[in-house]
Amino acid sequence: HTAACIVTCLGVGGAYLGVNFVISHNFEGAKSVLNTADRAKHTRRDWAFDQVETSSTVGGRILGFFHGGLNYQIEHHLFPRISHVHYHKLQPVVQQWCLDNKIKYTYYKSLPENIASCYKHLSMLGNAKQIG
Repeated sequence: HTAACIVTCLGVGGAYLGVNFVISHNFEGAKSVLNTADRAKHTRRDWAFDQVETSSTVGGRILGFFHGGLNYQIEHHLFPRISHVHYHKLQPVVQQWCLDNKIKYTYYKSLPENIASCYKHLSMLGNAKQIG
């Protein structure tokens, strides 16, 4: 009985975290990380720019309570050592910084909106023609 409970908890928890990580980094307009060969073709940018443009934030404080702050994925990437209970305070500061620096800050009001964007993005990637 104990082993079944442990396996169930790990399975549910793992799936929950996995889905959150997938939707936080796979959305319409997500910047892809360049492979080593492609990096030489691009100008070097600040590390923070890539953290913002490869992540998204969804929902607010209530969702943050249930997600342990991982719904604030952009803030989490920029400030990993700050407790997640403060991410909602950082969000408007980060959004303003992004606006001032012309960086795309991706925010979804709800999980269904984020999941729909993720599905569209993954469908587009799956239907893209392979080059080479």
